[in-house]
Amino acid sequence: PLTSACQTSSTIVLFTDGDPYYDTDANSKIQSMIKDITFPNNSDLSHNCSGDGGCAEELAYYLANFDQNDELEGKQVIRTYVIGGFFDETDSNNNDAIEYMEAIAKYGDGEYYSASNYADIVSALKLTLEDTADTPVTFVAPAVSANSYNSLEHLDQLYYAMFVPDSGNDWSGNLKAYRLSSDGIVVDAKNESAILENGSFSPSSRSYWTDDSITDGHDVVIGGAASLLTANYNVYTHLTTTSGALTTLLTTETISKTLIGLDNSDSDADHKHMIDWVNRISSETTDGTRREMEDPIHSRPLIVTYNGEIDGDGHTSQEGVVFVGTNSGYLHAFKADHDEYVEYFSYIPQELLANVPTYVNGSTLADKTYGIDGPINYWHDDINK
Repeated sequence: PLTSACQTSSTIVLFTDGDPYYDTDANSKIQSMIKDITFPNNSDLSHNCSGDGGCAEELAYYLANFDQNDELEGKQVIRTYVIGGFFDETDSNNNDAIEYMEAIAKYGDGEYYSASNYADIVSALKLTLEDTADTPVTFVAPAVSANSYNSLEHLDQLYYAMFVPDSGNDWSGNLKAYRLSSDGIVVDAKNESAILENGSFSPSSRSYWTDDSITDGHDVVIGGAASLLTANYNVYTHLTTTSGALTTLLTTETISKTLIGLDNSDSDADHKHMIDWVNRISSETTDGTRREMEDPIHSRPLIVTYNGEIDGDGHTSQEGVVFVGTNSGYLHAFKADHDEYVEYFSYIPQELLANVPTYVNGSTLADKTYGIDGPINYWHDDINK
């Protein structure tokens, strides 16, 4: 059910043979729901739908394109997937039923799968769950670059933190860069509109920082900052109560087993595995790099603009850093420049190092782990005051 503003969509999975009957009583209720909406041109949808199952396509369209819970902020929709079966698809007499089920899925922003045995049903359900899981539940309000000299003047860079849920604890996330056009449209690296009317990212869009050969669209884990992370690069913690520069790297010597959430009885190999994971070292990739970010559920990116170098004309350049937190414990820092990806550092407070095993072994854990999962603020020390 749609119970949280963090949810942008829910899913109906309809099992049917494509031959509805005894449901005409629902038509008047559906007609009341759709009476004020405009259907796409050249569609078969009608405000006067009738007959057994005659308003199913109209209902699917309404659920997928209009807000289904006006008590929550934002727009929440419901997509419809159809699993049809237990009939002979080669029989031409069933063509109308197949077209009917395909139409429901099409207008419901879902997919149609044919399944007439146990294996086919399992496969169809798996494909449905994979597709719905790949759609991000939410992206938090984007961070916008601002001129440090004039707080009313905003630059054109936008940074979205996004995540996708999983059945376990190890939810995936990403940070993606876009641009705000002069007429207020969010555009992608191709200078095309990146967000659809329903508030979701266009499947054909490509974010900045994403390889030109890739279309990341609404896929959370493809492209973005996560695709460019570097192994064993500037991942720090701080183990004392005194303030100072970040200098403590994460190694098996500096980080004990208990500090990273293990028992002293756990093996040295497990200890090394946790340290490698947090340093983004992987034995499962060809280049040894774990290019993954975890979920920033409530962590809105924060951009801090610093004064850069002064040129010969006395003009000071603007250099921004975008920060974003994740529930695995990281505070990431990247260069706020959609044309140039630069990874500055990542910081994990010692109190959150114990989150690491809950993500490494997260697929088997039901309880959600939370790390840097709230608003990020910054402190400005005005030395010229």
